[in-house]
Amino acid sequence: MPRQQQKKGDTVDYRQFLQKIPKAELHIHLNGTLRATTLIELAAKHGVPLPTTDPESIYHFPYTDFFGMLQIASSVVRDADDFSRITYESLEDGVKHANLKYREMFFNPTLFPSELTYPEMLDAMIDGVESAESDYGVRCNLIPCIYRGESAQQALEMVEAVIANRRDQIVGIGMDGPEAHGPPERFVEAFQLAGKAGLGRTAHSSEDGPPENTVTCLDLLGCDRIDHGYSVLEDLDLVARMRDEGIFFNVIIRAWAKYTGFNDHPVKEMVKRGLRVTIGSDDPPIQHGNLGLEYVDAAYAFNWGAEKMIEICMNGIDASWLDDDEKRRMRADFTAEINAMLADDLDNLPKAFFHYFRGPWWSVKLDLRNLKPVADVLKPLQD
Repeated sequence: MPRQQQKKGDTVDYRQFLQKIPKAELHIHLNGTLRATTLIELAAKHGVPLPTTDPESIYHFPYTDFFGMLQIASSVVRDADDFSRITYESLEDGVKHANLKYREMFFNPTLFPSELTYPEMLDAMIDGVESAESDYGVRCNLIPCIYRGESAQQALEMVEAVIANRRDQIVGIGMDGPEAHGPPERFVEAFQLAGKAGLGRTAHSSEDGPPENTVTCLDLLGCDRIDHGYSVLEDLDLVARMRDEGIFFNVIIRAWAKYTGFNDHPVKEMVKRGLRVTIGSDDPPIQHGNLGLEYVDAAYAFNWGAEKMIEICMNGIDASWLDDDEKRRMRADFTAEINAMLADDLDNLPKAFFHYFRGPWWSVKLDLRNLKPVADVLKPLQD
């Protein structure tokens, strides 16, 4: 039976499209994913005092700063059931809000005040990962993260524990925390050890620090991708190098815009200058968002059409630490799902493919005329 043709003037909801396209996410922190209700329930379970027990206000935190809120969230996660639960719920929320298919998720073993050993903590998270995959088909690998406020010795010991307790789900290491708390040079030995063990390496860099931090992360720490990286725009020679080397930047839209607004968001300029980005959700409930909304924010704030958003969607696969065969299979799966969503061919959408969005910050009309077939957009990715 022939497919029914859309009529001229039909409305396609671009916002819904952005939320429903399949996604691979590489920048999100486990302790930043706790549902408000879960945080409150776990606090009661373990007798941890909270500044409020109102789920509507727990993540509106005039009583602390952003990192203080992360510490509060980490403080309630104590036993194996807790780690399994928050991991599962994090992935469940990703599927619900963003059609998440794959994730590489950060966790800081040293920031949880749990009495569990590292392998016990890890196995509990893997239990949550496997349960979510069984229930929803979503895959997740894990990235133990060095916290910048720690010493070089603590970082080295963490990496040694990671290597001594390898699991298939551990694909690399990361580094996070305020850049002023620890220069990347402090952690060279730990990162080099991880590299020798065949682990991928990434680091939060040049978010609230200078572009030189990213140079150090690439050249001394051996990172093959960067989280944030916004201040590299201050050094155009470095931008040219990052573009030529194809370095991926795992960026966040909503968190930065909360402080500066969307008009001054650096990601638009990064992409304009040819840098390759993926979009993550960082700490969704703390940022009052989710991965689907991050895609919506990017498209509407930067006036990016469907082709650009599909490209960024596929970047999440390309920048991942999956092997090449897994990447090919995932690209094929994403391509098939996107083609099905768009009735096999973007050219068959009505010319008036646009949608008005009126939010508290901006109102933008997207006009997505003369789009190529999705098969052409994704041609370099197909077998």
